[in-house]
Amino acid sequence: MTKFPLSPFIEKSEIVFTSGQIHIKDGVLVDGTVTDMSIYGELNKIYASYFQNKYPAREVIGVKELPLGAVIEISMIAIR
Repeated sequence: MTKFPLSPFIEKSEIVFTSGQIHIKDGVLVDGTVTDMSIYGELNKIYASYFQNKYPAREVIGVKELPLGAVIEISMIAIR
Protein backbone atom coordinates (compact mmCIF):
# COMPACT_ATOMS: atom_id res chain seq x y z
CA MET A 1 0.00 0.00 0.00
CA THR A 2 1.34 3.44 -0.95
CA LYS A 3 1.81 5.91 1.92
CA PHE A 4 0.99 9.58 1.35
CA PRO A 5 1.95 12.55 3.57
CA LEU A 6 -1.63 13.66 4.21
CA SER A 7 -4.59 13.12 6.48
CA PRO A 8 -7.83 12.01 4.84
CA PHE A 9 -9.75 13.96 7.50
CA ILE A 10 -9.48 15.87 10.75
CA GLU A 11 -12.08 16.51 13.41
CA LYS A 12 -12.57 19.58 15.59
CA SER A 13 -15.36 19.19 18.12
CA GLU A 14 -18.25 17.88 16.00
CA ILE A 15 -16.93 19.24 12.68
CA VAL A 16 -15.23 16.89 10.20
CA PHE A 17 -13.03 18.32 7.42
CA THR A 18 -12.00 15.95 4.64
CA SER A 19 -9.17 16.50 2.22
CA GLY A 20 -9.82 15.71 -1.43
CA GLN A 21 -10.65 12.01 -1.56
CA ILE A 22 -10.15 9.90 -4.65
CA HIS A 23 -11.70 6.53 -5.45
CA ILE A 24 -9.10 4.44 -3.69
CA LYS A 25 -9.33 1.36 -1.46
CA ASP A 26 -6.34 -0.24 0.25
CA GLY A 27 -3.97 1.92 -1.79
CA VAL A 28 -5.44 0.87 -5.16
CA LEU A 29 -7.81 2.79 -7.43
CA VAL A 30 -11.32 1.34 -7.67
CA ASP A 31 -12.17 0.39 -11.27
CA GLY A 32 -15.29 1.33 -13.20
CA THR A 33 -15.10 5.14 -13.25
CA VAL A 34 -14.77 7.74 -16.05
CA THR A 35 -13.28 11.25 -16.33
CA ASP A 36 -16.44 12.72 -17.80
CA MET A 37 -18.38 15.25 -15.67
CA SER A 38 -21.56 13.94 -17.30
CA ILE A 39 -21.57 11.34 -14.48
CA TYR A 40 -22.28 14.16 -11.99
CA GLY A 41 -26.01 13.29 -11.84
CA GLU A 42 -25.23 9.66 -11.10
CA LEU A 43 -22.67 10.73 -8.50
CA ASN A 44 -25.31 12.89 -6.77
CA LYS A 45 -27.74 9.96 -6.54
CA ILE A 46 -25.11 7.76 -4.90
CA TYR A 47 -23.94 10.58 -2.61
CA ALA A 48 -27.52 11.36 -1.49
CA SER A 49 -28.08 7.69 -0.57
CA TYR A 50 -25.52 8.02 2.25
CA PHE A 51 -27.12 11.02 4.00
CA GLN A 52 -30.48 12.12 5.39
CA ASN A 53 -31.78 15.68 4.75
CA LYS A 54 -28.84 17.94 5.70
CA TYR A 55 -26.03 17.11 3.31
CA PRO A 56 -22.42 18.02 4.15
CA ALA A 57 -20.87 20.91 2.22
CA ARG A 58 -18.79 19.43 -0.59
CA GLU A 59 -17.11 20.18 -3.86
CA VAL A 60 -16.62 18.18 -7.03
CA ILE A 61 -14.23 19.57 -9.62
CA GLY A 62 -13.34 18.23 -13.05
CA VAL A 63 -9.59 18.41 -13.72
CA LYS A 64 -7.19 16.95 -16.23
CA GLU A 65 -5.14 14.89 -13.79
CA LEU A 66 -5.35 13.60 -10.20
CA PRO A 67 -3.00 11.47 -8.06
CA LEU A 68 -2.54 7.86 -9.19
CA GLY A 69 -4.62 8.52 -12.31
CA ALA A 70 -7.84 8.98 -10.32
CA VAL A 71 -10.79 10.41 -12.25
CA ILE A 72 -12.75 12.08 -9.45
CA GLU A 73 -11.97 13.76 -6.14
CA ILE A 74 -14.43 14.97 -3.50
CA SER A 75 -13.81 17.22 -0.48
CA MET A 76 -16.37 18.00 2.20
CA ILE A 77 -17.05 19.54 5.58
CA ALA A 78 -19.65 17.93 7.85
CA ILE A 79 -21.05 18.21 11.36
CA ARG A 80 -21.49 14.95 13.28
